[in-house]
Amino acid sequence: MQYWVSGPKWIAENPINWPSSSLDSLSSPNKDIFQSAVLHTTVSDSIVEPVIPYERFSKLSKLIKATAFFFKFRDLLKHNVPTSDPDHCARIHLFHTMQQQIFQKEFAYLNDPKDNPPELVKDLNLFLDGRIAQTSVYEYELIHPILLGKHHPLTELVISDCHEKCKHLGIGATLTKLRLSGFWVPQSRQAVKKVLSKCFTCKKFNNLAFKYPKLTNLPKTQG
Repeated sequence: MQYWVSGPKWIAENPINWPSSSLDSLSSPNKDIFQSAVLHTTVSDSIVEPVIPYERFSKLSKLIKATAFFFKFRDLLKHNVPTSDPDHCARIHLFHTMQQQIFQKEFAYLNDPKDNPPELVKDLNLFLDGRIAQTSVYEYELIHPILLGKHHPLTELVISDCHEKCKHLGIGATLTKLRLSGFWVPQSRQAVKKVLSKCFTCKKFNNLAFKYPKLTNLPKTQG
């Protein structure tokens, strides 16, 4: 059981110490195919991916619950102390992974701020806290919102969730709910408009055939 959970002992060591094989049992064409596949896998491992793909769910709540269930199952297998709030850990994992996928240049600059900062860092002014950061009127999520990528599946799920919570009231109400929920999207109006254009409920009720109101009797002054 322990071997199935954690794998062989050498997999936890440095990749330099991993066992190697010359693949003499394979023919030359098959050896080339296998080595190219291993190279492709090694390169793709540098891309950060969530434990559960964003595209598998159409609602944010279901994605968070599935990710939280994965963390619970992982802690159970590894005999770790379970987290007190797995949903919160799932949210942190999903949003942090999304930011690492979208804002690679910004993360590289924040880790090593030597060159000129990217445009997004200049626009958001990440290193300065204005007067709003000194107030206690607003919650922490409003003062320090989570930055979302404009073109990302998780952003669409967040916007759809805010759109449902505000009862499909339109672009302005959804945008306000998005910001009050502690999220910030560059060019957010265009992102919200794109998501709302796919809303089946809004299409169903907003595309009804127009009917003229019933005519009433004219007043006595015009009789």
